[in-house]
Amino acid sequence: MKTLSFLTYLLRGFAEMMRPHEADISRSVIALMRSCPGESAATRKELLVATRHIIATDFRRGFFEHVDALLDERVLTSTPLLLVFFFFSFFKSHLSSA
Repeated sequence: MKTLSFLTYLLRGFAEMMRPHEADISRSVIALMRSCPGESAATRKELLVATRHIIATDFRRGFFEHVDALLDERVLTSTPLLLVFFFFSFFKSHLSSA
């Protein structure tokens, strides 16, 4: 996860150098989502935050071909229980900052 966080930092500062790897980055993020164990709620949350930062850049185009995977709750949250936890904590943090 620390590597993905560092990668999101690089995307902002060195976007043109990272552009050839746009498809690889999105494919790797989706692979991380699929392989992250369902019991690792904190890790999955960090992954979702890093994904949100990547999607906030021009690199969001790399995720267009993976929309189906991003909308699949088994890939996004792994289990229905985690889905409730994620959305509750996600909305709670965003509502408190608004």
